[in-house]
Parts: sequence; C-alpha cells; structure tokens
Amino acid sequence: MQYPLSALQEAGFVIRDDDMLRQRRPTYRLADPILRFHHAVTRPDIARFEDRRTAEAWSDAEDRFRSQVLGPQFEQVARDFTLRNWSGQWLSDVQMVTAIE
Repeated sequence: MQYPLSALQEAGFVIRDDDMLRQRRPTYRLADPILRFHHAVTRPDIARFEDRRTAEAWSDAEDRFRSQVLGPQFEQVARDFTLRNWSGQWLSDVQMVTAIE
C-alpha cells in the first residue's frame, strides 16, 4: 500500500497530512477540491442529480459535504495558520500535554 500512496503523492493527486498530536497517524486526502466534492457529494447520489432532483439530493448530501469537504479544508487552514504563526515553544507545550495523557 505504501508504494501506490507514494506514487499518488508524488504526482500531486493525494496529500498526506501528519497528525500534529499523534505520531505515525497520517491521513490522506484528494488534492483537488473538485474531486473531493465529486466523491463526497455527487458520486454517492448521482442518480438523483442526473434526474434533476437536486434539492432532495443536496439535502441528503449536506452532512457528507460538511464532514468530507469543508472539514478537511478547515483543518488544512488551521494547520497552515499554526505552522506559520506559532512559536516552537507552543508546539513543545502541546507535545508535553499529550505525553502526560
């Protein structure tokens, strides 16, 4: 499994996100937001979208959209902000707290 993930990562199709609090627990996500939307919202309910029952389909897809599209995007914004704006002391404090737990 490692080789296919590495190949997809190198090609820019998949992004690996390392967990800042737990070592060796990465998550992988699609790099393209349009593909993320398609796989989370459109694809699971393609029949209703094609039948133009979009209000009904969107109503059922809204939770998936929030958890699989908006959630990961917000997490990435938070990671980027944290890495750019907080000092190393703050991160070492977090590691110390997680070591205590």
